[in-house]
Amino acid sequence: MTHFDCTIERRDGAVLVTPFGDVDRDTAPQLREALSSAVGELGTVRVDVELRHVTFMDSSGIGALLAGHRLATGAGATLRVHNPAPAVRTVLELTNVWQLLGA
Repeated sequence: MTHFDCTIERRDGAVLVTPFGDVDRDTAPQLREALSSAVGELGTVRVDVELRHVTFMDSSGIGALLAGHRLATGAGATLRVHNPAPAVRTVLELTNVWQLLGA
């Protein structure tokens, strides 16, 4: 079983989502749920996703980020990713997600 955890907190007028561990097919649903909760918080205009603690991300994680982006956009909010580890940033760049969501 893949180790994964995710925190959600309101900070500086935004909702900060911080995943920890690997984001893969087993854990991506948890990230997707956290992003949905963050977008659903009353008054959310910006969701920041802090990726410094993510050690691995596959296409399922990319899908979760894109789903969160669609939810945020539909709610009139923005979603941005921050500080990915080098390996995760490479995945984000190769899939053009960094160009779309990178801060």
